[in-house]
Amino acid sequence: GRTMAEPTTTTSSSRDAGGAEPEAAVVEKSPRGRYLRFKDLLGKGAYKEVWRAYDTVEGIEVAWNVVNLKNLPAAEKARVINEVRLLDRLEHENIIDFHGSGVDRERG
Repeated sequence: GRTMAEPTTTTSSSRDAGGAEPEAAVVEKSPRGRYLRFKDLLGKGAYKEVWRAYDTVEGIEVAWNVVNLKNLPAAEKARVINEVRLLDRLEHENIIDFHGSGVDRERG
């Protein structure tokens, strides 16, 4: 499976994507429709991609993180899952907000 979120972190920007982005720029929606992922790739690592997205409830830009768990060793997969669980519990003024996560089993 692949861990995907509803985007996991907010950015410092609060631009209203409703007026700034054409509908064609939306390439994916979260399962519940709250988050819209755009085609803008912000960063990529060995097993993670970060895309620009928009939270339709809060009206802010967010980072939509995608982690491909398929090829990760078991220990690394467990570390990623534990990190996501930890982020979900953290609340601190110096830590970016975490909005949720999910697993997309259809994408492999």
